[in-house]
Amino acid sequence: MSIHTSTIDLATSHQPTTQILAVADLVQGSQGLYTMGVAILAIFCLIAGGIGGAGALGSGRIGKAVGSILAGILCAVLIGSSYAIYLSTKTTVDHHTGITSGQFG
Repeated sequence: MSIHTSTIDLATSHQPTTQILAVADLVQGSQGLYTMGVAILAIFCLIAGGIGGAGALGSGRIGKAVGSILAGILCAVLIGSSYAIYLSTKTTVDHHTGITSGQFG
């Protein structure tokens, strides 16, 4: 009888706790995919600017070649810096109050 009583006590004392880990994993996974997408977009801008510049240089238009290369670099820098600003505002948390100052946080 004591084995039966201790089993019931053990079963009732350890109630499972619900933790929502799937949502956290999903958010982290989608954030990683979003980061990769932004990196691919920035690299695509650099490649497009380089191809446009090489094509213009091959046809003898040096001004257009420099402009294409600079436009690709500028586009990639704007994409990268905008994403960095987005991430910093999203994850900025006031540790005293626990309030996230980001718009999407």
